[in-house]
Amino acid sequence: MKYISDQQGIIERYIEEPEGWKQHLENTRSFINDCVKKYYPKSVVIMGSGWLLDVPLNELISICERIYLADIWHPRQVRSMVQKYPNCSLVYTDLTGVVTQVYNLVKKFRETGIREPLLSIPYCKPEFPDNDSYMISVNILNQLDIILMDYIKRFIKYPDNEIREFRKKIQENHLTLLKPGQSCLIVDQEEIVTDGKNQVVFNKKPVYVELPEGKKRMTWKWNFDQGGAFNKGNKTEFNVIAIEL
Repeated sequence: MKYISDQQGIIERYIEEPEGWKQHLENTRSFINDCVKKYYPKSVVIMGSGWLLDVPLNELISICERIYLADIWHPRQVRSMVQKYPNCSLVYTDLTGVVTQVYNLVKKFRETGIREPLLSIPYCKPEFPDNDSYMISVNILNQLDIILMDYIKRFIKYPDNEIREFRKKIQENHLTLLKPGQSCLIVDQEEIVTDGKNQVVFNKKPVYVELPEGKKRMTWKWNFDQGGAFNKGNKTEFNVIAIEL
């Protein structure tokens, strides 16, 4: 389903755009650190830990007894680095709650031609070692549905309204993991693509749910791709929002 190649693409994009990413990563790490310091929880779960570019790992290790890094796959470099931190553990889990079910849905269609409704796919809540951990959703909410839908679209055609409702459902399920006073959320809420004259070519909002108001909010712009590789020949920026619940 290309999860690993997508993860590799993220680090390659960062290597190409370090200056554009710098402020976004600093803002994300600082926001997470400030939220956690308010509560000093015994354990935290980083959902969407990936390459740890946006995770203040050293600060969290000094604050919390246990750190759980949760993702569907952990890069070899991260696996190696984490070994030197005895209070830091890797958790392999499906944060979407539907990866296996989507794979089976596509498999059934390819074998039988039967197209099951997307909303009939059951949700399996991700499992974490400690259910009382402080939950940190880091730049993952708006990405949960993308790889899944890219995979589905390779084989099955669904109506746009059904796709939208499926995307919304995945994001709604993720928000149920975030409890008030025990979590924070960082998410790209708008993608803006501009041409060489800084004219907007298009913009889209990859968040299909109403975000919680929270106790505290911050917003900033992420210069994701200034070289024109992501959207060919155009610059790509994201409007990011961080929410303390």
